[in-house]
Amino acid sequence: MPVIPPVGESWLVTLECQGTVAGSRFLNGITYDGSAALAPDTDPPYSGTRWSMTQVADGVVSLRCMGLVDGPRFLDGRTREGSVGLAPVTTGQFTGTRWAPSLAGADTITLMCLGKLPGPTFLNGLTGNGSVELAPSTNPPYSGTQWRVRVLGKLVVLQCQGDHPGARARFLDGRTQQATVGLAPLTSGKYTGTLWLIAPADNGLTLNCQGTLDGARFLDGRTIGGTVGLVPSTDPPFSGTRWEIAPLADGTYSVRCLGELEGPRYLDGRTIDGSVALAQNTDPPYSGTHWRLTSPSIWWEPCSLGDGAGMPNGAPVEVLSVERVGQLTGSHDPEGWVLLNGDTSLWGVAGVDLGCNTEHEGKLFIFSGDVVPGDRVGGPKRDADFVAWTDATDIFASPGGGFTLNPILDAQGTYFDPITVKGGIGITGTNEVASGAFSHGSKVYVFTHIWDAYKVRPRHSQGCYLISKADPRRPGPFHEEFLFSPRRKPDGTLAAGEQFGGVAPVVVQNAQHPGLPASDGTGLVMFGIGYNPKLKYSATHLAWMPLSRTGRPVLESVLYYTGQSGNRWSPDSEQAVAMFGKEPNLQSISAIWHEDVPRAGVRQVHALAGSGRHPRAVRSARRGWRGRRACMGLRSFSARAVYKMGPHYAGTRYVLPTFAQFAVSDPSDAYEVAVVVRMVKRA
Repeated sequence: MPVIPPVGESWLVTLECQGTVAGSRFLNGITYDGSAALAPDTDPPYSGTRWSMTQVADGVVSLRCMGLVDGPRFLDGRTREGSVGLAPVTTGQFTGTRWAPSLAGADTITLMCLGKLPGPTFLNGLTGNGSVELAPSTNPPYSGTQWRVRVLGKLVVLQCQGDHPGARARFLDGRTQQATVGLAPLTSGKYTGTLWLIAPADNGLTLNCQGTLDGARFLDGRTIGGTVGLVPSTDPPFSGTRWEIAPLADGTYSVRCLGELEGPRYLDGRTIDGSVALAQNTDPPYSGTHWRLTSPSIWWEPCSLGDGAGMPNGAPVEVLSVERVGQLTGSHDPEGWVLLNGDTSLWGVAGVDLGCNTEHEGKLFIFSGDVVPGDRVGGPKRDADFVAWTDATDIFASPGGGFTLNPILDAQGTYFDPITVKGGIGITGTNEVASGAFSHGSKVYVFTHIWDAYKVRPRHSQGCYLISKADPRRPGPFHEEFLFSPRRKPDGTLAAGEQFGGVAPVVVQNAQHPGLPASDGTGLVMFGIGYNPKLKYSATHLAWMPLSRTGRPVLESVLYYTGQSGNRWSPDSEQAVAMFGKEPNLQSISAIWHEDVPRAGVRQVHALAGSGRHPRAVRSARRGWRGRRACMGLRSFSARAVYKMGPHYAGTRYVLPTFAQFAVSDPSDAYEVAVVVRMVKRA
């Protein structure tokens, strides 16, 4: 039997140290003080000997202590000093919460800590004194580095698919103190009873509620009366604690009670009132007998800002608090929150990649890239790009918050209308995503990158193009303005390098920004990311162009910041100086100007983030696949202004969240949903 769960699954396990010295052996998380030790057995009061093992990426697991007392829970190796404890999260400085398991026998493993700092890495139990440490190797005398894994079952969340409109309570929730069962609106906070352990048993499966309060735990169907509750054991007379879980034609599951007495058997969530009972069958009107079983792992998590990188002037990147507000697209929320926009696969949008947004005529237009089709067979091609708008001026609070989206649908109103460019570019495809957008002169302008890998557009070179549309609320094609990067020289050749492969534009009043090439009128400041030949990796560059009141942008008017005294701006794109860079690559950049920053008491940014694992993601030895992480755009929904992050030019207050990326560690092989998050800085 396997002892390591597949990617994306969570198993409840115990870990028994195989050290040769007699003594305590079971890895025990002590959540009240964040320490770890060895316990003599797994019985009460040692609730911390049960661990949720989740394979978060290929060959990488996290171990979450399931102790009943609140506190830090994630097993954390401190490689610098060789110690082991518990961490509250798996992000930021807690890099030691990722472990690489290796089989040492049929049911034994070693665990190597993947913390960034040098030092010993192997989890080692000292059975003689009951402590835990990190060892430099698994060779003698470190016999305590081998651990026997006992798999207790699979951890799941059960979400009722009942079709009552507007239902918020959908998650099977065991109330252990009352020995009752109902539906809960969330799987977090006080609703700890929404976590269930599915374990094999004689003649079926058992479902054990993992709520943190003492009481009855086994799900029990009372077939003679059609009710459901919790009981303290699976022994007679509780024959209703045996269950059968079977797939249904719509991709959901039925949960059938195997109790000895005749009567209704199918677990039925009544979303109209949040109750749970048994139904005769899974046919209409019993839509609540259809359940979705998902991993309890919370895949969304903020990543460290810049991986510890700093600004060019040596100033550190300041880490803000980051709060997940809600999910905007997709069919399922990984934490079980309600989807404010419903199931967007009905628009043909199962998931999106990164993109951008801009305000235009009182609405916020959002340009999302690389839509995956999900299960649909019709509609736009895979990785076409999606446009939607919202007129929200604030966001609904979490959980399940965010704002409503209005998709731009095709002329038939069936699927989303993909971004299409007249003149030969056509429908933008894989990795051809919008990087930035702005509004000017009654039109929306979008910077989008076009690849030339397959030579399907003989008239178009690879590069970043500016496209436009007069009414982005309606379906129909965009107009091609010009190739922005690489810039075409007067002799017709292209400049070396794509310093502006992706562009984050900001419309400004030139007078507010001393140091720009013009001191009056309107201008467009453009932060670009792209390969810098001097640095030999991706960097951020700066450009500017004037905007006339009614005319279109003019490529020939663009000037590039050189950083040279006496010649700070040049029409030659090859002279653009790298403001800062990062290896191996910067993937996206967003920028916003907010003039009220200096007066803000609370400064906040709302950002959209799209992410997902991709076959071309960087694979790091023993660390598995690293998902692409990219900020999709910024917008302040509050009049209280936004967070300022450097670097900034000539004292201006641009937000440059290049390092403020957000990770969705989804183990699936598809792009992730869009989520909306809030970053907060208090003055």
